[in-house]
Amino acid sequence: MGEFTGTFAIFGSGVLGRWVHASGPILSPGGNATIFLLSGGTSNPYEESSIGGEISFKEASITLFSDILTSPRNDIIDYRCIYIKNVSTVDFNSFEIFIEDQTGEGSIIRMGLGGNVNDTAFLLSNPLSIPPDVSFSFAPIPVGDFAVGDYIPLWVQRTTPKNAQFTIESNTARIGVRAFY
Repeated sequence: MGEFTGTFAIFGSGVLGRWVHASGPILSPGGNATIFLLSGGTSNPYEESSIGGEISFKEASITLFSDILTSPRNDIIDYRCIYIKNVSTVDFNSFEIFIEDQTGEGSIIRMGLGGNVNDTAFLLSNPLSIPPDVSFSFAPIPVGDFAVGDYIPLWVQRTTPKNAQFTIESNTARIGVRAFY
């Protein structure tokens, strides 16, 4: 039995590329065991339109959320939905999703599942709408068995306090996944 751990940056600077690190052997021909895909329909290429609905073929980027560092604002709570997909050559046991790193005094990230394995997430009318039946948490989210080709919708909630003063260097977040196989 082996263990896989990977970390994906959802926003921040100083992070080169999407994957920050992964441990464990190569589990697929492409080198990734899991990928993070946008929601919003099969052909959606835009992070800002990733607010639920069908899984997209486009991988999520490090700029999952738009930059709000320099604009005056009231408290903002906005949402994105991404899918995590098992693209490895092995089935995972005890798969879980966690917040690996949340640095600084800027926005606060929480996560919640948008359904079960291979479900389609509810499509929101806008990124400020609250996804129904989603419980957001800082705690790791257990998924359980996660077979080759399986995917799961994950909602990410970003809370940015009113007129917070912070720099992009102090505002990063990474989501991690880990599993046994």
